[in-house]
Amino acid sequence: MVRSSNSSIQSDNAKEVLVAAHDEQEALMKALELLKSIDISITRDQDVLDTWFSSALLPLSVSGWPNKEIKGYYPLDLIETGHDIFFFWVARMVMLGLIFTGQTPFQKILLNGIVCDAHGRKISKSLGNIITPQQVVKGASLQNSQKEIEASDKAGILNDLETQKSLISVHRMYPSGIPECGTDALRFTLCSHNIKNHFINFDVTECYTNKKFLNKIWQAARFIAAAAESLEISAKVFEDFNESLLCKWDLWILSRLAHTLQQCRENFENCNLHFATAGLKKFFYNELCDVYLETTKNNIKLKSPEGYVQCSILCICLRSALQDLQLFTPFICEELLKYIPQPITVDVCKFYNSTLEAEIEAILEVCEQIRQLKSRSQISRKHEPYLRLYAHSLKALSILQPHLSEIKALTLTAKVFS
Repeated sequence: MVRSSNSSIQSDNAKEVLVAAHDEQEALMKALELLKSIDISITRDQDVLDTWFSSALLPLSVSGWPNKEIKGYYPLDLIETGHDIFFFWVARMVMLGLIFTGQTPFQKILLNGIVCDAHGRKISKSLGNIITPQQVVKGASLQNSQKEIEASDKAGILNDLETQKSLISVHRMYPSGIPECGTDALRFTLCSHNIKNHFINFDVTECYTNKKFLNKIWQAARFIAAAAESLEISAKVFEDFNESLLCKWDLWILSRLAHTLQQCRENFENCNLHFATAGLKKFFYNELCDVYLETTKNNIKLKSPEGYVQCSILCICLRSALQDLQLFTPFICEELLKYIPQPITVDVCKFYNSTLEAEIEAILEVCEQIRQLKSRSQISRKHEPYLRLYAHSLKALSILQPHLSEIKALTLTAKVFS
C-alpha cells in the first residue's frame, strides 16, 4: 500500500490518494496517472495488515514471536470463539500458524453461540434491543437507559430510526429499569446456557435470580463462619476428625459433594459448562443450604459433640464446592474462602454412596409431602404443629425412626411421633 500526494510541501490544493502496488515504481506510475502531475512524493504506508490478517497473528504475537523463542507458550490448548467468525479468524490463525511454525496454534476449538435477547432475537441496533454488560452488572434505571440511547444518537452511533426503536424497546422490555446483578451473576448466567447451541437467549430476569442464588451462598457462608468461630473450629479440630462419628446425614452430604465435584470435573473436561453450573446450583440450593445446614442448626446452637462434627462437615463442603464454583464466580468465592476454616485434605470421593443417597432421598420426599400438606392447610411454624407419622410396615418404620430429628427440622414442626 502506497500513499501519494502531488506536493512534497503540504498546501491547501495538495491532493492525497492511496494506491496498491507491488513496488514503489509501480506505485509511482499509478500515482502519475491518477494525479496528472509530476510533483509527487510517495510514502509507504506503515499499517498494511487488515483486521483479520493482524488478528490471525494473535497466538504468535502474544508469545513474543518473532523476537523470541515461543516454545512453552505455543501452541495453546484451547480457543473459545463464535461460530460466526470461524472462517474469518480461526481458519486464518491455523493457516499462519502452520506456515510460520509448522504447528496449529491450538489443540481444541470451542464454538459458542450468538447471544440473543430473551425472545430469541439477535441483538442489533436495527431491532433496538441492545443491552450492555455494564448495564447488567451495575444496573440502569429506565431514564438512564434512555439517556444512553440519546447519547448514542448524538454521537452518530444510532440513526434516527434506530434511536426510536431503541427507546420503544427499552421501555417495553425494562419498564422498571435493568436490575443490578453484578459480575459474578452475569458470568454464571452465561455459563448456565449450553454455549454450544447456535443461539443463546439471555434474560436479565434469570441473571437477577442467579444474583439471589449467590446471595443465599453468602448468607450460608456467614452462618458457617460464625458457627466455626463460636465453636472455635480450627485446624486442630480437623486433625482430630473421626469418620466413625459421622451420622447418616453427614455421610449423605459428603456423598452428594463427591458426586457434584465429579460431575463438575467431567463437564469441565468436555466443556459442558451448563451441566457443571446446574450441578453446583443443585448442591448449594437443594442439598447443602435447604437440607443439611437446616438439620445442623440445633446441634450447633447447643454446642453438642454432634454440632462440632457437623460444623466441620459444613466447612469441608463449603470450601470444596466454592473452589469449583470459583471458576464461574471468582469474586464472591475469593472473598468467602478467606473466612471459612481450612480443613484437612479429605478424600471426598470415597464417601460416595448411592444406597445411602436413595434412603435419604426417600426421607426428603416424605418431608416435601408434609410441607405441601402444611401449605395447603395454611399451617405455619407459629402454630407449633405436631407431626405423627404412620408407617405401613415394620420395614418402613425402621427406615423412618433414625431420621425423626431431621424430619422435625426440615418440616418445621414442634414434635414428631412415629
